[in-house]
Amino acid sequence: MINCPICRQETNLSEYGNRIENLTLNIPLSNIVEHFRAQEVQQVLNPQGALDFRNRSAPLRFPPTGPGFDYSFLSLPQFGHLASSNLPIPNQAVNIVPIKVGHTSALKIFRQWISQLWFAPSDLLETVISHGPSFLMIRYIPFYALDYTVNSVYEAKINEELIVSKYGSFPQHQSKQTVKSSHCGLQSDLICASESNQICQILDKFQYPDFDTISSINCPVIPDEALPWFVAWKNMHMDKRMLVKETEKIREILLQEAPSIDSLMVTCRFSNVVYKLIYFPFYVSTYQYASEEYLFAVSAQTGQIIGGRPYGCGTVGGVVNKVKNWFL
Repeated sequence: MINCPICRQETNLSEYGNRIENLTLNIPLSNIVEHFRAQEVQQVLNPQGALDFRNRSAPLRFPPTGPGFDYSFLSLPQFGHLASSNLPIPNQAVNIVPIKVGHTSALKIFRQWISQLWFAPSDLLETVISHGPSFLMIRYIPFYALDYTVNSVYEAKINEELIVSKYGSFPQHQSKQTVKSSHCGLQSDLICASESNQICQILDKFQYPDFDTISSINCPVIPDEALPWFVAWKNMHMDKRMLVKETEKIREILLQEAPSIDSLMVTCRFSNVVYKLIYFPFYVSTYQYASEEYLFAVSAQTGQIIGGRPYGCGTVGGVVNKVKNWFL
């Protein structure tokens, strides 16, 4: 039994020996190979047979050919080394969403957001202006646009007839039926692939427009590292989201023929994943108040802002001004 260097799952090689060339590649290992080929990573083999990214004079051949090379999983680089060795460099074409909000506008949006927070400490705005960020740096955060097939099996108890009781306003159901069937459909999702779970949680709350404006252009700065899509999928609990979306879709289908549904149980799995790595521009920074640090992000495309905040009583005048602005 050995551990995959990416997903850390154990694999039994007793049937295949200890050579990758004889092993049927699983999904994580296939992604490593495709990632190498797509990025045209340059590498050479050191005398011990391990991958050496410091010398990129020779093109990668996977698996390496020739006698004396170690094809075991141990010869593969660790995940952190792999990710840091394959970052897009400036002036390299990647899929980027264009910037529509500049640095000055982003800073104004942040300070206006602070000034309009309800139940905030009375000195929050003054503290942020004097000790908060005076300049916001742009960061390109990786996302995966996913398209995949969902196959589901469900069991539902539906009510064929709906009769209103003459003794009260509550309806009474009659003639219940159990329906067992399956459903196959397509789903699309956009998930954050940042290594920072805190950034992923904040950016997951944003509203993202259509991707018509995305183009492959030269990246002006080094973007954030991107996790593999299957790692980002697990981190963002996409299995639960997929189940919720599929359940809602099946419920809509059943309600087209049944007046109501008593219960619905759905199990599903996904396949045929097609993904595209896209970098969204954000102004991500922090501010401090009362020795606490709060993370916030401003979308460089839409100007939307989301972040952490402190709470307090505020002032009477501040509440009056917020109420006036609410109705104006």
